[in-house]
Amino acid sequence: MCIICVELDKKTLLPWEAAKNLLEYSEIIDEEHFEEVMEKIDSLMDEEYITFCGKCRISPCKCK
Repeated sequence: MCIICVELDKKTLLPWEAAKNLLEYSEIIDEEHFEEVMEKIDSLMDEEYITFCGKCRISPCKCK
């Protein structure tokens, strides 16, 4: 497991930050793991989009 995966699992790295970091490490990480991390990032981005509030523009919503 790479540092990007560890930080994503600990929720200390946002998915869009992880995507940027993954591009920086793309030549170091093997292709199979790169694809696994991209799938994980895509899944997390989908979750963030679903929980993103259009009114307060924060995830999770703080306007309740």
